[in-house]
Amino acid sequence: MYSMKFLYKIITVAVGILFLYTIFNLILKTQDLNVLPYLNRLDPLKVVLSCAAYLASHFLRSIRVALMVGRQDYGLINLIGQQYYTNGINLILPFKLGEFYRILEFNKIIRDSERTFLTIVAERALDFFILFVGLFVSLYFVNYNPVSVKFTIGVGAVFIGGVLLLYYVIPENIRSLNLFIAKRYSKKWTVRVLSISHKIYTVINSIKDIFRTKASSILILTVAIWSLELMGLFFVTDYLMEWKYIVILGFFVFLSSLIPSGSLGLGGLQLAFFLVYKVQPDFPYLALSMVYQFFIFFPAIILAFIIYIIMKFRKNRIIT
Repeated sequence: MYSMKFLYKIITVAVGILFLYTIFNLILKTQDLNVLPYLNRLDPLKVVLSCAAYLASHFLRSIRVALMVGRQDYGLINLIGQQYYTNGINLILPFKLGEFYRILEFNKIIRDSERTFLTIVAERALDFFILFVGLFVSLYFVNYNPVSVKFTIGVGAVFIGGVLLLYYVIPENIRSLNLFIAKRYSKKWTVRVLSISHKIYTVINSIKDIFRTKASSILILTVAIWSLELMGLFFVTDYLMEWKYIVILGFFVFLSSLIPSGSLGLGGLQLAFFLVYKVQPDFPYLALSMVYQFFIFFPAIILAFIIYIIMKFRKNRIIT
């Protein structure tokens, strides 16, 4: 298990470095790095509201995690603080390495490693499923030229079909497969295959149980979370007037978290803004992506630092 995690980190860092190198070459060929002129046109109130919406979305994320955990033997305030703290760490650490840290920190509160892991996996799976579906639908209605509609629908169908297959079909057939293997084979590899398939079965069913018990509440919270995340781009309306492109930009920004980028989403975030620039050539994608990083991500990091100081102070006070 440790060797697999180490290999994953090495591959992630390597892919991240290669991606950053590519995106920087792309940036240098399209726009200069002069950000200050674009700041003059921004409405300060819109920037403040954008930051507030982004931070509010993470408050709802902590509520959703609490709902998905399904227990009440921990402090909700501590869970909310941990959400803001780990989000800041996730923004600081490059190449998505903060996801491991988030699981470890949440487990300090939940105190159930398996439950914590399943909750975080279920949370991320739900987010990505909704975001992918939303992106495909948006691209279809907006008629985003750089991406073929047929290609988009094809990718969307494969992704949605794969999720439904994993969620509904595989669990129903794993037991039959295990029984078939156990009866027909008696070699050493049989035990390992049966063990892995049983773990897959357990994980999928556990995630299904999480969604099944409070599906409507989790869905409403998820929609509210991503609505607030979209409002985090409110300041962009000073440069991008059509809401259909703001929605597309939002989905690109959200899904850029899949890319192993640098700190503050450097690289992936620039690519997300660049994809809108492809259909709106007057859109200052590089400058606004940096504005997003500074005015949205930087306050989140400052808040995480404050929470870290508070946690350290409380810990030292308990020890003394």
